[in-house]
Amino acid sequence: MRERMKIAVRRLIREEKGQAMVLALVLLVIGGLVTAPLLDFMDTGLKVGKEVYENKMYETYAADAGVEDGLWQIKRDNLPDFAGYDEYKYYDYNPNNQWPYSLNESVNGYGVNVTIMNVWMPKDIPAPDDVTARMIIENGKLIIAGSPSAAAESTYEIKIGYARECTADPLPNVNTIGIWLPPGFEYTEYSGSCSLQGQSFYSAPAVSPYKGGYAVVWNFASVRLSSFPGGNPDAKTMVITFTFQHRGPDEQSPNHAVSWIDTSGADIGAATYTWDADVKIYKILSVAGGCKVEAYASKIEVRKLGAAISGDYHAIGNTLMTSSGHPYYPYYRNRLFKESSATVAEGDIPSNAVIEAAWLYWSGWIEGDEQGPWPPETCDNFDDWIRGAHWSIWSWYGDNEFLGQGGGSDEDRTLTMHISGDPNHCLDLSPYSGQEVTVSWAQREWEWYGHQLESYDCLKYAFSGDGGENWSEDFVAFCNDNPSSSFSDTIPDEYLTGSFKMRFFLDFDEFNEYCYIDDITITVPSGESSVEDAKVNRVMFNGNQITANEWQTAPTPDAVENSWCYSCFYDATLIVRAALDPDTKSGTFILGHVLEGNGYNLYPSGTTGYPLATPASSTDLQYQWSYAGWSLVIIYSSPETKGHQLYLFDDLRYVAVHTTLDFPISGFLVPDPIGGEQNAARIACFVGDGDENYPYDFIALLDAEPSVPSYQIPDSYKLWDGITCTGNSEGSPNNVWNSQSTGLDASGIDIDNFQVTWSSGLLEPGDTAAWVVLGNASSNPYAAELIMLVYIIISFRSSTTSGGSITYLIRG
Repeated sequence: MRERMKIAVRRLIREEKGQAMVLALVLLVIGGLVTAPLLDFMDTGLKVGKEVYENKMYETYAADAGVEDGLWQIKRDNLPDFAGYDEYKYYDYNPNNQWPYSLNESVNGYGVNVTIMNVWMPKDIPAPDDVTARMIIENGKLIIAGSPSAAAESTYEIKIGYARECTADPLPNVNTIGIWLPPGFEYTEYSGSCSLQGQSFYSAPAVSPYKGGYAVVWNFASVRLSSFPGGNPDAKTMVITFTFQHRGPDEQSPNHAVSWIDTSGADIGAATYTWDADVKIYKILSVAGGCKVEAYASKIEVRKLGAAISGDYHAIGNTLMTSSGHPYYPYYRNRLFKESSATVAEGDIPSNAVIEAAWLYWSGWIEGDEQGPWPPETCDNFDDWIRGAHWSIWSWYGDNEFLGQGGGSDEDRTLTMHISGDPNHCLDLSPYSGQEVTVSWAQREWEWYGHQLESYDCLKYAFSGDGGENWSEDFVAFCNDNPSSSFSDTIPDEYLTGSFKMRFFLDFDEFNEYCYIDDITITVPSGESSVEDAKVNRVMFNGNQITANEWQTAPTPDAVENSWCYSCFYDATLIVRAALDPDTKSGTFILGHVLEGNGYNLYPSGTTGYPLATPASSTDLQYQWSYAGWSLVIIYSSPETKGHQLYLFDDLRYVAVHTTLDFPISGFLVPDPIGGEQNAARIACFVGDGDENYPYDFIALLDAEPSVPSYQIPDSYKLWDGITCTGNSEGSPNNVWNSQSTGLDASGIDIDNFQVTWSSGLLEPGDTAAWVVLGNASSNPYAAELIMLVYIIISFRSSTTSGGSITYLIRG
């Protein structure tokens, strides 16, 4: 068979006569006729496909340029310039809340239209309207904030701060706490994944995909806030902290996560919830031709609470009183200046800054000459009192105080007014009906070592208008350790009768607990009329006679009967703007007396009948209180300080000799640190009557109400004013009110700046409150300074950071 096939093939080859050539020529002719039009058609197709592809590419690039422009608008904080823009107008509750614009020039031949929208992130909580949202955040009563932990990798920390007016206000119950994790990050429940595990109320959170990332929501079924670790049901302010572990890209952190909390059972403001308003999420829609690009972007900027002031500040000032020398030692200030000046030097304020506000303060001590209905009680005897068995007199180096001891019966711990010179043993306050009548006293507590007062250990007082037949409710002067050094209250008008009495009740339950009361005084009035009568609310400022917008007073009964200190405030913005050089933002300011009347000689010339303070006329002890000074606080904004916020607290606070004052400041928010940053905050104080001669005075910053006497507070919590003098150094800042302020000639006053470093740990990211202690570092109560705190400013850097696009989608 194989041989037959070979023969057949050989025969076929031998018999070929040219048929294939004819076929090849035919095909060649047909190919020639078809190839030319076919190639032309292919060329046309390639050109059309190329143009379609290139057009789509150009559209995409143009739309992408719109996204980049939107990111630039957000990063440069240009959105407030958009008509109708409001950071609290969320697209989620109103589709009309979007802000469109067009690029000024076409890109790749296409017009580009961009729309920016605010995105609401909390899950299962409807977006609030802009008015409600603003009220929630600026109220600042309940604050939540989060940030990656600096102490551990892959750890996120959430802080919740709450501040209430008094401890009687109810605490909120926590219903849910949630957080949105941006794309690339997620949470998985396992042992140790959340620091709240182990709490009786804890259960695993619900985790679900949400808005391109993940929502993690813990449900607590109405758990009291104070039940969380770090909670204290007796505290006015508290900060709750917990952490959780997350997974995500290596060496990256969910900086742009958004946390929220929902509560019930307490009035926290405009709603039951709040959220981390530091993190803002934006949707950017860019359209070019038929191409649409959607992107989501984020920005971190410290929220502006109701008490916040945008910008930075510069504070200057000077004294109006010094000592002329022997026999008037430095702390007896007898020379009253006609005026004094202070200068804003070139470079103190950026030359391109805008002056937002300028606030002028002046303060001094007035000896006073009015007689009150009840002069300061010397506490030498109980002639005008009926005392319980647990009240006695404590003497220390010639100074006497009423001493109350805990334990025993209620009667033992009661001290009742019983005027010896009146037949009814009452005080006649009827001439003062309708006026503001104030009762005040100095107070302190002490307990044996190893013991401490509890929240239910209180000094209480009550009034009677019918000779003791009926009494008011028991009012509270203080509870727990470390009370304010002085206390005052307005006597209600219903008790301003001819049969007035008052009583003290020491509600201490243990024998080793003690309370000291001194200088019980009733004054009429000790407020606005005193300021107006003394005319200390008027000054000359850069040639303008001005009258204070507001003023405050505080009695100083431990100095001399009817003496008082004051602080006045005036909005000097217009005067300061006119006085500063427009190019260098430098200038000099002069504050002085109104030259009206006689009686007080001014230095170097002039007289007045209305001095801004009472100068020392002898070396009697009371004249160590003499001081007068002023300070100008200039608030400014500039590109260099954009994003800065400051908080000013200007309640006048008097700290008497051998006493300590501590008080909370709240309503601020500490931002996260940025790379290379050393200082968490800057604090400035204006204090009257500082003296280097008296050491042991300090200012400390704590994260909670002090639990130990002031002299036991470690130096690491104290702030240094940058001055080295007797008893005062960076390592031991225990004489900061020393009449020395960097760059100022400020005898008798201090205008001091303190730097709070991140490394000190005194302030942490997310903190919303702190306790300020104006204390005495000596266990000897008589080795201390007296202080008049006019204002305290705390300033934070809150620079904006942008995370760029966090999601990106091309359509069309």
